[in-house]
Amino acid sequence: MISNISDSIIQSKHLSVQKVLEVAEEIVNENKVLNIEIIYSRSKRQLQIPRKGLLEIIQLLFSKKILIDGSKHTKKTVLFNQYRRKMYDLIYLNNGATFSLLREKVFNLQSGSTGQFLWHLKLLMKFDLIKKIKIGKYSVFLPITMDDDLGKLHYFLKKKKNQKILDLILSTEDIKMADVHKNVDIAREKVYSILKIMLEQNILKYVDSENNTLCISPKIKNLLQNNKLITLKNK
Repeated sequence: MISNISDSIIQSKHLSVQKVLEVAEEIVNENKVLNIEIIYSRSKRQLQIPRKGLLEIIQLLFSKKILIDGSKHTKKTVLFNQYRRKMYDLIYLNNGATFSLLREKVFNLQSGSTGQFLWHLKLLMKFDLIKKIKIGKYSVFLPITMDDDLGKLHYFLKKKKNQKILDLILSTEDIKMADVHKNVDIAREKVYSILKIMLEQNILKYVDSENNTLCISPKIKNLLQNNKLITLKNK
């Protein structure tokens, strides 16, 4: 059974797993697509691994998306492309990145078409190297292991206006929407727009909807404090 082979086998670079991966990379280098049958057939000829163990290793590699059926890449070789590598690094170094930021920093008009850009992003998601969340009308790409709510926080905190608003609300037990506007030097319409999006994304919640009284959602408050993402002016 696949479950009999733990992830630690891959993480510790178990010799048999590495040998199977080398066979897969050999097939990829021949510009051929990967599937269980072709990897099994070639590995069986080249490696001295019992049939049952070989099948378990191959199935594990596919289930963990280290290999993908029908692809000409492995999880390792997919990052050999300079544009995918830059996208991946930008997303991880910045705790997430928007579509527009990736386009601006990595894949400008001289690099290729929008279709090619999207193809590179989809390939990274296909191999579970990154993931996508929606925040309002924006697509935000996150490291695959990052909690979605933490990703949302990083997105909001990249703008000083959002930092001011969250700092104020976190410093109070609860606060009315009108009082948020009064205590931050930001246009009223902009404040209400930001608060609306934060409510939609469950960053904030209503304590009293009739009086428009807000507070930070408990999970978000813990994430802010545990990850030291914001410095409180008042405790």
